[in-house]
Amino acid sequence: MTASKPPNSQKTLIKVLFWCLAAPMMALMFFRLFFFLFRFVYGTVLILLLGQQAAHSILILSTATALVFTVGAIGYAYKQLKTHIIGQ
Repeated sequence: MTASKPPNSQKTLIKVLFWCLAAPMMALMFFRLFFFLFRFVYGTVLILLLGQQAAHSILILSTATALVFTVGAIGYAYKQLKTHIIGQ
């Protein structure tokens, strides 16, 4: 048995709910997760290699990397939503 595709009004509602409710919450969650992960990884490596003077570089590098990974994770989640839920 195959699942039927939702009508256009429901597709629009699903997209609005994703971008207005789910995406901002996921962005905050993923950014915090990736920031702490990359701050730990980069912090450990750079402090061991360069010493304590690299603290600002660690913050900038971990923020930029977390932002890129967050945008990628939300883009991937939207792609999966379109493929499996909306059926486009």
